[in-house]
Amino acid sequence: MAAALLAGCLLLSGCATGWHRTSQPAAAAADRPRLSDAELDRLADAYAHYAQGVMLETRGEEEPALEEYRQALEADPSNELLAVQLAGRYLQKQQPDQAVNLLREVLKANPDAGGLYGWLGMAHQAAGRTNEAARAFRECTRRAPDVFIGYAGLARMAYEARDAKTALDVLDKAAGRPVEDPRFWVSLADTLAMGVRQKVLTNEQVRDRIKRALDRADAANPDAPDLLQRMAELYRAGGFLPEAIRYYERLVGVAATQSPGLQALLREQLYRLYLQTGDKEKAEAQLRALLDLNPTNPQIRLLLARAAVERRDFPEAVRHLEQLLLVQPDFEPAYYELISVHLQADQPDEAEAVLARVRERFKPGFQYELTAGVLAMVREQYAEAVRHLTRAETLGREEAPERLDGRFYFQLGSACERAGDYEQAVRYLKRSLELDPGNPVTLNYLGYMWADRGENLEEALRLIQQAVEKDPDNPAYLDSLAWALYKLGRAAEALPHQLRAVVLQKEPDATLLDHLGDIHAALGHKDQARDAYDRALAIKDDPAIRRKRDALDP
Repeated sequence: MAAALLAGCLLLSGCATGWHRTSQPAAAAADRPRLSDAELDRLADAYAHYAQGVMLETRGEEEPALEEYRQALEADPSNELLAVQLAGRYLQKQQPDQAVNLLREVLKANPDAGGLYGWLGMAHQAAGRTNEAARAFRECTRRAPDVFIGYAGLARMAYEARDAKTALDVLDKAAGRPVEDPRFWVSLADTLAMGVRQKVLTNEQVRDRIKRALDRADAANPDAPDLLQRMAELYRAGGFLPEAIRYYERLVGVAATQSPGLQALLREQLYRLYLQTGDKEKAEAQLRALLDLNPTNPQIRLLLARAAVERRDFPEAVRHLEQLLLVQPDFEPAYYELISVHLQADQPDEAEAVLARVRERFKPGFQYELTAGVLAMVREQYAEAVRHLTRAETLGREEAPERLDGRFYFQLGSACERAGDYEQAVRYLKRSLELDPGNPVTLNYLGYMWADRGENLEEALRLIQQAVEKDPDNPAYLDSLAWALYKLGRAAEALPHQLRAVVLQKEPDATLLDHLGDIHAALGHKDQARDAYDRALAIKDDPAIRRKRDALDP
């Protein structure tokens, strides 16, 4: 037992070098002076008081614990670590003067403990004595230049004074030290980032400095979990995503034997980082790992389903959503996701069946009516679509007014146009443009609708021109532009736009070729018109196009 107690005392005493770094190698065991019996008794007494303090603190008896720590320090006044712990507790209890007195006494016994001046500066600062704090921090950087606490104190004081130049001068001085301890460099990076958070420094000023500090820490190959986490967060916050990913991956390895909750948090970060870097495959791998940790989490299933849709793997997306609904049949959003997947997979019957399940389980609301309207549009049941979307508008005013946006009114307006109610179509399309004035899809739709009907041709041309300005290589918009010009009797102006629309259209389109034929015919280009009509008829045998083509024959 005596040997164990002695070992504990030596361990506690040895920790005193924690704040005082030295470039000299540790003395060999044979070169160390042998401790006298009195010194051993003193260290044993210090350790006994320290152990008693720890026990009392774990029981919540703070004042008796502090007294034991004080007695431990009296027995071993040169113990820097114990002095720091005790001073820290005084500061936590908002007793900075006690911390100052304690640290001054310890510094008398151990004047070479330069790192303690940093804590002395913190104590003075907590007491509101800024001049004394600054002197203590400067003394710390002079006596212990490879300990970061002094630089941190001076930088924070500069932040409080809104003095960016002084803060950077202090931190650049720290950056010039030949320190190998990764904690030094992580603290430097953290303090630089703090300057940005406090709006004293700018991202432009600190970004490269933070990267250099973190790379110095990285070169030391840190393995402490708290350091790995801080480095991952700092790399991420600085936008250094590959390095952040590398550290989060290391943290996942460290956390493999720890709580599933911690692993889940780390993998969520990795999922977001991989998405930011555009690596969707690795992002999806993180989702699968998250699903293993929490198989019933609906959001993970939703994200996996969406990832499968992006890969156009619709069966896998359906599988994820159906499995989600087996576990949580009342999770209504999943039904609508499932309907969307079936529609993208060109499976309207399956989408209709899922909508019926929604109707059986839930009271129809805004989302139900909106989805039913979209499904009716897909089935070309336009009057039914208008009925559902009109109900959705009514319900949306109470349930989801923010959903009654430009896209919603475009959908309602286009449904009315397809149903033959042009007056209502114009009303809703204009409402869509009020809510989303620059939307080229709506500009083109309303403009083309007017042009095709020969109404409001000048206004139609203006709307379509705005759409073309926003997307000049869109063949549908160019076709609309040419068609409006043609309807205005400006066929010569229309022709180059129509030719360009036909060239840009990836798949040959009968309507574009029909319009090209009409424009050529108006200009007296019979051969070119006949060729355009023939190409249109090869795609779609339309009687109206055939009549125009036949009229060109002599």
